[in-house]
Amino acid sequence: MQSKIKGKFHNYLELLEVFINEYVGKIKEDEGADILRIGPYCIEVPFKKYIFSRLALNQRSKELNNSISEKVLSQLDIKNFLVAFESDLTFTRLNWPSNHHKDLYSLMFDAYAPLLEPHRQKITYYALHERFLTFMLPVLSRIPHEIVVLCESPVPDDLEHGDNIFIIELDFQWIQQYQNKCLKKLFPDFLAMFNNLELFITLLEPSTLLVVEGNHYQFEMLAILGKNKGVPVICLQQGWPGILTTQFKEMQYTYFLSWGDGFSDIFRSNNPNPSYISTGYPFKIEKALDRTGITFFLQAPILVSNRQAYSELLELVVFCAEQFPDRPIYVREHPEFPLKSNDIRLGDYRNVELVPPDSIALSKVFSNSVLAISIFSSTLMEALIYGTIPFIYNPNLMESYCPNLSKEGLGIEVSSLKEAKIQISNLMGNPIFLKAFAERISKNSSYYYASHGEASLEQTTRAIMEINKGNT
Repeated sequence: MQSKIKGKFHNYLELLEVFINEYVGKIKEDEGADILRIGPYCIEVPFKKYIFSRLALNQRSKELNNSISEKVLSQLDIKNFLVAFESDLTFTRLNWPSNHHKDLYSLMFDAYAPLLEPHRQKITYYALHERFLTFMLPVLSRIPHEIVVLCESPVPDDLEHGDNIFIIELDFQWIQQYQNKCLKKLFPDFLAMFNNLELFITLLEPSTLLVVEGNHYQFEMLAILGKNKGVPVICLQQGWPGILTTQFKEMQYTYFLSWGDGFSDIFRSNNPNPSYISTGYPFKIEKALDRTGITFFLQAPILVSNRQAYSELLELVVFCAEQFPDRPIYVREHPEFPLKSNDIRLGDYRNVELVPPDSIALSKVFSNSVLAISIFSSTLMEALIYGTIPFIYNPNLMESYCPNLSKEGLGIEVSSLKEAKIQISNLMGNPIFLKAFAERISKNSSYYYASHGEASLEQTTRAIMEINKGNT
């Protein structure tokens, strides 16, 4: 095991990876290598991502994230971490229901087979929820074939979509077509999810499988199922993590459609399996209007960030509002972590404006912004294609934002609140330097963005159809 892990909160993320690898090794040693097989399938990659998702967002993990010190973690720290989190995994364990029907797989197969017969051998998109479906509608609606959408959560009846889209809401059941006694005991929801996905993929026999983002364990399950059944699985880039955690490593997809070569190159270093195709950024870029604003993209104080960094970012909002009273200061909440009434007194500053994602388009925000400030948000990379300067607030939370935009001359990264205030003041006070910085971004952003808007949608659609054609 590693004796040292660098950084502070990057330290914490690496510690999660250490734990996951140690835990997987331990469970294989205790239970045998077959613990990570379900029928003919090796499920080690999705299992690691499942464990990551279980641990990264639980309460103990959040508390550790907000209390971890700057010291180098010792062997004892790591041991205590492992014991605590293994205890959490045990404590939160679900139980396989005692009243399940042992032949449930056969019953569901027989019930669904005639219903899904007309929708077999189509391009199939797997969406976790409505937001993932909405994101893909511009692409799916362009494909001149029926698209089957398999969604984990209910889809509103009034959701507008193309006539070519047929939606199936996944009916999760405790299916045990493929057995694994250890997983059934320790992680029954993981085993049941795999069997649910296997059932629907067997029934649908898709010609191509589509997913987005790529960091969820269900998507990796689909990648493994697709590979076994000779079905290409395409993952489309939806955002950017800032740090490649366990969730963005060892991806098993057949193809990965990225925003541009720069992203492909970074992903490829940790994910050699997919074939990469740069199809661009599938969003419209608004023409720059009045680029005077400073926008703060807030994030939940978890994983890379913490409550202290979140509070400091809000303090920086106040600093900018007071320092630049004639500039609009935009604050964009994270959809999963809205501002609280006592976080910041917006009414005290006439130039501070909330720009929530559910009512103001991202392109609109960027078209009015000269500077985008955040910790590790995807918007720091998206700023480049809009000609906005990324400003990374990293008070020893991670080694550096990935990619290192500061080193590339495409952004600014600071390590303290004091430094942030100095850098912002210098930048805003030097319009010539500000203009030159923005121009350099415009000239060099094509490495990360192959195209955008309509051109990207066309390239993405064409890539999917060509891959699908090759498999039919």
